[in-house]
Amino acid sequence: MLRFSEDLDFLLKTPDPNFRWRPFAEAARESCAQDAIRFELLDRSEADAAVEQAFLKTDSIGKLMLLELPFNRHVKKRIRIKLEIDTNPPEGSSYETRYLGFPVTVPVTTQTLTSGFGTKTHALLCRRYTKGRDWYDFLWYVNRRVVPDLVLLGNALEQQGPWAGQNAAIGRDWLLGTLHSRIDEVDWAAARDDVARFVVARDQEQVARWAAELFHFNVDRLGELL
Repeated sequence: MLRFSEDLDFLLKTPDPNFRWRPFAEAARESCAQDAIRFELLDRSEADAAVEQAFLKTDSIGKLMLLELPFNRHVKKRIRIKLEIDTNPPEGSSYETRYLGFPVTVPVTTQTLTSGFGTKTHALLCRRYTKGRDWYDFLWYVNRRVVPDLVLLGNALEQQGPWAGQNAAIGRDWLLGTLHSRIDEVDWAAARDDVARFVVARDQEQVARWAAELFHFNVDRLGELL
C-alpha cells in the first residue's frame, strides 16, 4: 500500500539553536528557478521553538504538467509543501547515505530504518491528537520486520512528552504494553479518515479495515522481533 505525503521532515545531526532554514530554502528556490519552477517561501517558525517550519508553495506545476487525475482540480491550484527541521533532536540517531541517480547524481543522507522507527514510535506515543499516518507508518515498519531503536526512543521520551524528565526504563515489555494501551485510546474512525486522503483508490478498502484489533495484532508481531 502506497502513502503520499504533504511534508518533508528533517533533523540536524547535532543540536544547533541558531540554525535557520532560509539560506537552504533560498538555494533550493534559485535551483528550481533555473528550470522555470518558482515558489514562495512562507516562514511559519515560532521564536524559541526547536522545530523550524516553512511552507513552499507554487502554481508552476500547472504550467509544466497536465495530469489526468481521478478527481477534478483547478489548473491554478497551488501545491503546498510543509518543511519541518528539528534543531534539537534527541541523541542516538544513526544515519546512512544513498545516492539518487536521476536527474543528477546526488547523495541523500537519512536516518536508518531503526532510527526512523524509533522517532516514529515517539510520535505514536506522544502526539496529542490522532494522526492516522503515524499508524500507517507503524504497519509499514512492522511489515518490513524493522525494530525501533530503543535507546533513541528513550532519549526522545526523556526530552519531550508525558515521560519527559522521568528517566523511564524503556525496554521491550514497557514498549509493548504502552503501545497496547495507546491503541485502546485511539479514535480509529478519525485515524482512517486522516490516512485515507493519502492512499490511492485501490487501497481504500484496506484502510477501511483499520481497527484496534489489527494494531494489537501487529504490536504482538513486533514483540516477536524485539
